Amino acid sequence: MQGEIQDKIVGLNFEDPTDRNVVSTVTFGFIDYNQIQGGEEGFNYYSNIGLNHWAVLMEDVQYGKEGLGLGMGGRMAIIDSGNTSIQIPAS
Repeated sequence: MQGEIQDKIVGLNFEDPTDRNVVSTVTFGFIDYNQIQGGEEGFNYYSNIGLNHWAVLMEDVQYGKEGLGLGMGGRMAIIDSGNTSIQIPAS
C-alpha cells in the first residue's frame, strides 16, 4: 500500500538552533544516512525502553567536555522530541 510505513523506525536529526542554514528533521520508516556525519558508519542506534514515552538507557552524562560521573549504573533518559506521546498501534 502506498504511504504505509513498513519499518517501526524513527530518525531524529536535531541541528544547532542558532544556525539558520540547517533544519532539524524527523523521518518515519527509514534513516536518512545523508544527514549523519560519517553516513552509515557514523550512525548510532538506540532502542526505545519507554512504555508510554520515548526513552533510552543512559549510563553516564557529559556536559561539554566535563563528565558528570553519576556512578549509578544505567538510567532511563526520556527523549524530548517535542512530543513524547507518539505511539505505534499494535499490529
